[in-house]
Amino acid sequence: MGWRMWRERQRGRERRLRVQAPQSHVVLLEHICGVKDEAGILELLTTEPDLVFKALYDNMIGDYTAFSKLNGCVPRVVQNANGAAAVAERLDQLLWFARGRFTCSSDVTNMRLVSAADRFEAEYQAQFKHAFMQGDCERMQGCARVLEHIRNGRSCIRILVDAHPLFSSAPPAPYADVLASTECVTDAHTFGAVLSELDNLIAEHARVVHAGLPSQVLRQSALYCFVQDLFDAKRSGVALRALQNMYAHLRSMPVAGQDASGEQQRRDVVPDEATKDIVYLSTVASIVSLLLEAADKWSHMEPVSLPRGLGRRCVFSAFEDVIDEYVQLERRVIERAYEGELSQWTLKVRNDSMRDTALESNASHKDESLRLVNFRLRQQQMEEYKDRVLLLVQDKLQISMDTETAGDGTRRRRRSSASQKEMPRRTVVGDVLGHAPVSIDLCLNMVLTNRDTIDRLAVFASAPQDMRLRDQA
Repeated sequence: MGWRMWRERQRGRERRLRVQAPQSHVVLLEHICGVKDEAGILELLTTEPDLVFKALYDNMIGDYTAFSKLNGCVPRVVQNANGAAAVAERLDQLLWFARGRFTCSSDVTNMRLVSAADRFEAEYQAQFKHAFMQGDCERMQGCARVLEHIRNGRSCIRILVDAHPLFSSAPPAPYADVLASTECVTDAHTFGAVLSELDNLIAEHARVVHAGLPSQVLRQSALYCFVQDLFDAKRSGVALRALQNMYAHLRSMPVAGQDASGEQQRRDVVPDEATKDIVYLSTVASIVSLLLEAADKWSHMEPVSLPRGLGRRCVFSAFEDVIDEYVQLERRVIERAYEGELSQWTLKVRNDSMRDTALESNASHKDESLRLVNFRLRQQQMEEYKDRVLLLVQDKLQISMDTETAGDGTRRRRRSSASQKEMPRRTVVGDVLGHAPVSIDLCLNMVLTNRDTIDRLAVFASAPQDMRLRDQA
């Protein structure tokens, strides 16, 4: 019947039991049992679940079975309800109840119930659309007060979003200019210009839904639906189109020494493939940061704001299709940098070994002491830098770090029982370090390479926890 119960994970705490029910059923439970919030519903379900189901069943089974005898009409519901809003709410309760298929003729009953609900909803949809075309906000709100009780008001929300000029087949001049500007996006700066136009469109739509819809919940849902469509490939997807054009531009950047067409020769040429990858990664990370700032701004808009979590969900949905490639590029950049550092180090070790062998007989005790002091000083600097890097990881990726005292210093390390059970993954570093000594310089250079990657990937840590993109990054 649309009910859902689950255990919500909370960092550092025991999992919390949650329950979600259709809004029309929550209203019905308040009328029958006197519960008004999630805590009250949870208490009833954990103590007397059978009584809760029986109360709901007894309340709705009579009106539900009446539809098996009536084709497309709602006489009993109309007689028992007080006003059109109450009829809409009762129809919504029955639509959710029908999912249980409690009678042998449930297929016929459900078909007639849906037909009656569609006919009732379509009547008020037509009135809402007519009032919208005439600019009659009072009538719009009157119709919306009925429609919000059936199917969460999605019908009036879709009317407002679908009627926006940006989504029409032939948008007028101001909106056509916005669509045309998406073709010129090549970097974070040009995307920022498009984002500024989108901010204006979102603020404009917020004023429209505030005037035409009666409740704040319905207004936020309408604004969320509009922002979703800006990032949706199935719709106009203005923001997504701008991102796709930018991806195409960055992937086609010419590399020095390669054959290029006349158009590519006129563009900026990158020295090598490694630089091309880093430009791509840095640009994407910068644009994600711009969009997160915009989502924070949407959460403080007037007269209607978009909750921060919903805004960020829209933003990150635009990167779901490219996150796999993005992570692979980050891995390739790290491995390429490691290979360069390791090759330079192994060459240095070979040369130093030959030089030390030649000068070994002439080395004095004073030189050895000085080299030892320098080694300890650089080791201390490395420890301090490592602590700062771990704090950065803890702050940006929200990873808790345990502390352990070793000697006179404090060392931070991440404990993960899951990772201890996994087999160590072979990497280019593991392959080479098994046959080469390690220096502070080498480790420091590798940490610096990791730091750049962490800075770029940290923007994806703000994604909602249930999104695949967050786990991938």
